[in-house]
Amino acid sequence: MPVSKRYAAAKSSKYNSNIHKRNNVTDASQAKKYPFTVGPIVLAFFLFVILGSSILEVIMSIGRG
Repeated sequence: MPVSKRYAAAKSSKYNSNIHKRNNVTDASQAKKYPFTVGPIVLAFFLFVILGSSILEVIMSIGRG
């Protein structure tokens, strides 16, 4: 597939100007860092399950005597 010289020159100059910009990522384009890796709803659900099961286990052991 033949490519025009004008198109090839434009692509080449674009590549040559971009080659020096690699690994220079601005803060705006980086993903935002959150202190927690899970969301607050998931964390609340797991706490509810863990604490609820431990409280239920204590109640069941008191009932057995």
